[in-house]
Amino acid sequence: MASYPSTLLTSGKKLVSSKSGLRMLCVNDAEKSAFEINEPNWQVDCEQPVCNKCSKKFTFKIRRHHCRRCGKIFCSDCCKNKLALPRLSFVDPQLVCTDCLHVAKKEISLYENLVPILTKGAEFLAKENQSVFCKLDVKSLRELVFNCLSPDGYLEGVLLREIESFQCLTDPLEQNVDGVGLVGVNIKYKSGVELKTLKLMVPNSIINRKDAVTFLLTLQKVVRLIFDSS
Repeated sequence: MASYPSTLLTSGKKLVSSKSGLRMLCVNDAEKSAFEINEPNWQVDCEQPVCNKCSKKFTFKIRRHHCRRCGKIFCSDCCKNKLALPRLSFVDPQLVCTDCLHVAKKEISLYENLVPILTKGAEFLAKENQSVFCKLDVKSLRELVFNCLSPDGYLEGVLLREIESFQCLTDPLEQNVDGVGLVGVNIKYKSGVELKTLKLMVPNSIINRKDAVTFLLTLQKVVRLIFDSS
């Protein structure tokens, strides 16, 4: 019998078969993406005699269908669309109800439009005006990592799920891509048992300013999404 390194059992990803389909999940929960959510519990068939959306009564011909995004039961007319559910880590498109359709499309947009902006990164001014390059770790999608542009500089990484608050700093005299003069953010996050504050300011350079503002606005949307899911 072949043997495998123990690291394969404690890290990386594995293909898991659930009642909804195949999912690609992290072996270690600590390595999960900040965007990943658990599969919803399925509503019990016998407890739902009618469609949750249109109240049509289920019969031999009118069958029950579980929405893979919310787990509720619907008729075929109210649960007929198949979409990718990247936050649930499904390999193939899944059946979703009409109520979850916009949610699923929004989550697809997260991965296609927002995540690439964060993994690309942007330059900011941090404590003592040191220049740092901040980006979302492309491998784990769970941690903001920093590359200090000065040899002796250092900033610890920030886990997205550990962010407690996200305060935008604005200046009405500054006009940029957001239209409200975003000049920086204060981020409060947990680091072990400590609550720390990270201040990132938009650089003065016109070349870097647009990327920095776009990054912060995108990060704000992503943090709000994580808060709403918790």
